[in-house]
Formats: sequence, structure tokens, C-alpha cells
Amino acid sequence: MRKAFKYRLYPTQPQQKDLERTLSLCRHLYNAALQERRDAYKKAGRTVGFYEQKRYLPEIRAELPEYKHIHSQVLQNVIERVDLAFKGFFRRVKAGQKAGYPRFKGKGRYDSFTFPQAYETGVKLQDGGRRVLLHGGLAPSRSSSTALWKGRSRRRRLSGKASIGTSSSSPRWTPSLCLQARRPSA
Repeated sequence: MRKAFKYRLYPTQPQQKDLERTLSLCRHLYNAALQERRDAYKKAGRTVGFYEQKRYLPEIRAELPEYKHIHSQVLQNVIERVDLAFKGFFRRVKAGQKAGYPRFKGKGRYDSFTFPQAYETGVKLQDGGRRVLLHGGLAPSRSSSTALWKGRSRRRRLSGKASIGTSSSSPRWTPSLCLQARRPSA
């Protein structure tokens, strides 16, 4: 059984800058992936798929040092979002609906990043499930910032394995955590 919890994040100023920088870089990557797909089709008449774009992520991280600090699974999720946008577009075209070509994302339109495997990459439960720590999209290292998620209720204990963690910035940083919880025995 999955349970979802939404929190309010109280980052320090350096943590706030790290989270905003991560979000900005994810948005730039989204727009670049969208542009690559558009150009490939317009210029060569070919399509670029999810795995082809995902294969270039290590090269991007090697060439652009700012992307080295963002966890690889967060970047892979950005490419997955582009792929899902195109899948939705083609599904609507096929169904004869108003299609709505995928858009480039401005600062106000791209407002979250996701840890697909949160338990391994960026989210840790501590103090018997009362404290939740987030590595703000950064690769685990000594210099990576961690911020405390403060829940609505200090009494609520979380248990289970965090499967998905999404951090959203509109209007405040509000991470959502999806836990794979054990079914209660009857």
C-alpha cells in the first residue's frame, strides 16, 4: 500500500539557492531536450526517443560541470517528463482531440523535480520516522546540503520505504513523499 505525505520545507539560505539552482538546471535540460526533438524532426525528419536522450546524460554531466551536482536519477526524470509530454501529444492527435504540442517551460512553469527512487537517492527517514531529510537534488557528497522536512504533525511517525520524492517550489518548497507502507495486519 502506498501513502503520500506533503510537507513544508524550511531551507536555509544556501539550501534555498541549491534547490533553486537544481530546479533551474532541470528546466534548462527539459527545454534543451524538447528543442533537440523539435530540431531532429524539422531538419532530418527523424524522431529522438527517451533512451537516446537518456544515453547523452553522462556526456552532458562531463561537459557541463554544474550538472555534476544533480543526482543522475533527477536528470533522467527530466528526460522522462519530455517523453511523457510527447506521448500525451501523439495520443491526443491519434484520438482526434486538440493536441497541444509540448511547450517550453519558463521559470514559473517548471516548478518541481523528482527522485524516482527516493529511498536510495535523496530521502532519508530518521528519528523513528519523525524527521525526514532531503538531499536537495544534489548528488550525495560532503558538500551536498540537506534540509529538514517539517511535517504538519510532529506526532505522525512515518514508516516504510520512500518510493518517490518530489520537491515543488510553488509558492513555497513543499516536498511530497510517497511511502511504500506495510499493510496493517487484521
